[in-house]
Amino acid sequence: MDQKIIPRVLAIYLPQFHETEDNNAWWGRGFTDWETVKTAEAYFPGHNQPRMPLNQYYYDLSQKRVMERQAELAADYGIGGFCFYHYYFKDGKKELELPAENLLKWKDIRMPFCFNWANESWIRSWSRFTGNVWAEKYEKKTEGVVDIANGMLAEQDYGDEGDWIMHFEYLLPFFRDDRYIKKDGRPIFVFYSPNDIKPLDEMTECWRRLAREAGLDGLYLIGSKLNAPTPYLDAALIYEPRNSINKLNSIGKVQIKNGVRCFSYDDIWDRINETEPVYGCKTYFCGVSGYDDTPRRGTSGECLVEASPAIFERQLETLMQKSIDEGNEFLFVNAWNEWGE
Repeated sequence: MDQKIIPRVLAIYLPQFHETEDNNAWWGRGFTDWETVKTAEAYFPGHNQPRMPLNQYYYDLSQKRVMERQAELAADYGIGGFCFYHYYFKDGKKELELPAENLLKWKDIRMPFCFNWANESWIRSWSRFTGNVWAEKYEKKTEGVVDIANGMLAEQDYGDEGDWIMHFEYLLPFFRDDRYIKKDGRPIFVFYSPNDIKPLDEMTECWRRLAREAGLDGLYLIGSKLNAPTPYLDAALIYEPRNSINKLNSIGKVQIKNGVRCFSYDDIWDRINETEPVYGCKTYFCGVSGYDDTPRRGTSGECLVEASPAIFERQLETLMQKSIDEGNEFLFVNAWNEWGE
């Protein structure tokens, strides 16, 4: 009898909670996502806002003791590793890179990790561009802090082979770290929006060649938001809760409460557990601890309502069994620390 694989739980990790020069310029001095958390509002009866971390522990991820404690908590609660959002933009511009770079130096912190490249531009809410609007509600309070005429904060552009080599060389020390999460000896790397990368075939071919030349066994590349297999990636990731929010929206299972689009937590989980793998492609699944982006978006946000630890436990057990049945080595959970969502 074949031995069943028990999936390793990987929690999506937001490295936003530390001061940066760009955040100071864009949103005001000292801004981190804690600002949106502290100023969150309850917009309808029963809305679980504002939320406060235990003992008002508004931690700073630039501090070693904080990262040590994060690693301890993850180990205590069965988290097999953190999947750090990786923000890498045009011409090698990086954002929120300090926690991962510090972790690379702090070898004594036993925090398994990998990267999820959030390959979108960062934009103002009024921008003519498409991309990630980081703090729509808070932005209205900081008009005039910095003059960015077209609304572009950090532009995403993939460049050419020279840019891909520069990006890979930045990633290589992480890939070589013994804590970096691997499959069959190959570092795993998630593309948040692979469909947006026009040179995906050339870029991934370049990276795989560079990995072999660097003495690695290769790379294990995962793409979210895939509807069909692609020869350039090794696996798909069903990214939640967006996938299931879209499904509920399409059948009208949404309530509008003071402008906020609300979805039943249990309904979202039912859709997660009903979702089929991408046909012809190794597919990893993603559970959700919750979702509420009103701290960032205000009444234009979305929220999962009627959540409870009991529902999370029951539904996660179902998703774990589904992952076991599929022979999956990993099960993702969104997220460990998305306090603003």
